[in-house]
Amino acid sequence: MTGQILTPEELERAKPKLPDPWVEEGLLDAGRRDAIESVAGMDLWIEDLTEGEKRGELRTPRAAYVLGRRWVRVRNTETGTVAFLRLQQRVTPEQPSVRVSSVVLPFNPDKDLTGADLRSVPIQAITAAYSAHEDEGNANLMRSLLLMGELDEDPMSPLPPAESSDVFSARVSRQYIEIERQHPELSPVEEMMRINSAARSSVQRWVTRARKRGLLPPAVQGKRND
Repeated sequence: MTGQILTPEELERAKPKLPDPWVEEGLLDAGRRDAIESVAGMDLWIEDLTEGEKRGELRTPRAAYVLGRRWVRVRNTETGTVAFLRLQQRVTPEQPSVRVSSVVLPFNPDKDLTGADLRSVPIQAITAAYSAHEDEGNANLMRSLLLMGELDEDPMSPLPPAESSDVFSARVSRQYIEIERQHPELSPVEEMMRINSAARSSVQRWVTRARKRGLLPPAVQGKRND
């Protein structure tokens, strides 16, 4: 998609699927973002970083804190409640890919703010949605880079040998995603067993390795045969 103008439909698909009835309405511009953070007590700014941190040469927690954040506007389509969320990318390995680090409910001259308004923002579910979206985007990018010479190959064909290579894991992830897309009612692992005439333990090992290499998003708890 590089160099192309995205259609409204493509832009909508690029947004994460938030828990109903919440939707993302877009990013806050830099001026509004900085104004909110000044009021909210942000005490670390890009000017405080070293040149190496600014250029990404030094991946320090404070650089991740400053450079890996954005503010989004979300809205409840049923109640009309609007919230500004500060999304922070992972600073330490044990954190989710994206977390909500601040919530601001903008002034509404027609309605008093209540505790119910604050409680109505499903922070945990929104965090999970953005983390899953981020993981999926990163996996798609890595997969595309590894399979640049195989764009025309059928992802539903049996996988060639070379189980331990990154390219094989990328093929595994591509087939897994394609099964989910074409046959959402099927178990990807069971379908991969059929396509590749492979044992369940082998396919599960392939999928686990692909996840560890960041080529598939983390498994969803409770999802069968995953």
